[in-house]
Amino acid sequence: VPMAYILARYRHWGKTVFTALILLPIVLPAYAGVFAFIIFFGKYGTLNLLLMETGLFKTPINFIYGIHGLVFIQSLHMLPFIVLGLSAGFTNIDPSFEEAAEVEGAGGFRRFITVTLPLCTPSYLAGAVIVFLWPFTDWLTPMILGQVDFLPSVAYINIAYHFTDVHRKYMGIVAVIVSAVVCISLFLLARWWVERKKYTGLSKGTTSEGRVIEPGPLVKLSAYLYMFFIAGLVLLIPIVLGLSAFS
Repeated sequence: VPMAYILARYRHWGKTVFTALILLPIVLPAYAGVFAFIIFFGKYGTLNLLLMETGLFKTPINFIYGIHGLVFIQSLHMLPFIVLGLSAGFTNIDPSFEEAAEVEGAGGFRRFITVTLPLCTPSYLAGAVIVFLWPFTDWLTPMILGQVDFLPSVAYINIAYHFTDVHRKYMGIVAVIVSAVVCISLFLLARWWVERKKYTGLSKGTTSEGRVIEPGPLVKLSAYLYMFFIAGLVLLIPIVLGLSAFS
């Protein structure tokens, strides 16, 4: 949400560049990010070796293996779906709604919570549904990170090894059916939630850029630091893979 708001509302340098960088995780295969972060954040990866060489730690730290690493990698890989959808939602909001809230005395945060964000519900749910459903198609990432108890991994393992144990095939099929039921239920729930209300988007006189805010120096600095941090994580994938390939 913060990244989408910054890209859609703040007037700043490099907006096009940051938007293009956000798309990079979609272009790259999911396993590319997994391998890159294992090389960099693994127990004997670049970061751990650097920390041990400097004497800060004597034993490697588990940065990536486990549920925390899985959440981190999947969140970064799914980031574009939420950011681009919400960014379009923020841009398409009629400024008169927020101006009316300001006239009624709603401050910045209160206006955002009560007016801006609710009007972006369709855009947010569209991205959220994709983010939720996509991991059900990714069985490789959890297995690489040692998390084999997730439904996609369970389905793959049991179906792949049904040649040695015919009963495992049925366990895999059950996992697939459960995944399908969960996905369909969530999709129908999101659709019902959006259709129960009417949402107003662009109106006559609204610019294609939507409402643009000129942030203060401190806010602009914080926004740049946040965007550079996300951009650094995204660029880490091709840089690490490229250096590893030619090292």
